[in-house]
Amino acid sequence: MIHVFDLDGTLVFNGVSFREDIKDALNQLIDEGQEVIFASARPIRDMLPLLEDFSSAHFIGGNGLIIKDKKGNIEVLAAINEEATQRIEEIISNYQVSYLIDGSFDYAASIPDSHPIKKQVDPGNLAQKVERKKISPAIKILLLDLKDDIYEAVYRELTDNFDGELEIYKHRAEGGIDISAAGVNKYSSLKRYLPEGAAYTAWGNDANDIKLINNASRAYLVNPAGEVLKECQHHENLTIIPGQDYVAGSILDNQRKCYNI
Repeated sequence: MIHVFDLDGTLVFNGVSFREDIKDALNQLIDEGQEVIFASARPIRDMLPLLEDFSSAHFIGGNGLIIKDKKGNIEVLAAINEEATQRIEEIISNYQVSYLIDGSFDYAASIPDSHPIKKQVDPGNLAQKVERKKISPAIKILLLDLKDDIYEAVYRELTDNFDGELEIYKHRAEGGIDISAAGVNKYSSLKRYLPEGAAYTAWGNDANDIKLINNASRAYLVNPAGEVLKECQHHENLTIIPGQDYVAGSILDNQRKCYNI
């Protein structure tokens, strides 16, 4: 059986490491011969240090835009086109928005050292922080710290200008908007690794996990926001996990169910 896990807010709750009980549960899955795949909004660069103990697994990064196979080969599957990138940069300038722009490995950012996401960006010092104009192509753009008075205006400007051209994920509670190329997501990239007709289980918590969750044979949502739950509530085998204390148990419970599939 294949098991697909989001990272932040699903398995990782401090931005930098796994709880030991969650790590032990994942290792127990692997020891039983199950396959584990990690699918994150993080680029591969930021997944590598966190998943050092699981480096032989497939990684799906950047919400599906960049992948790493079991041998360590990294491939960019899609990027934001140059014209769209320039127009997004105009929005950044017009609204004075904080940002994180990921290239295939290097990045550009205007993030204060005090920002919670700072500790998640290149924690292994594997890349270079460069000027915005030096990121080409842009794999993913994250707008940060959008205040209530401009959040919807920025979101509408993005959706009005790039309807069907970009994937735009709202993270309203955190004041963030995640932007990537249209047509590529965690689920579409996962299909590269799924044998034809193969079922999988999925764990997630956020808007960028919805397609992954809804196409899984069994799914788990960790403390999901209301809009995420609404999009996934009709799944026939959906379990809601109320918080991080219950994640390891859900992994082990799912493992037991796998033997009855």
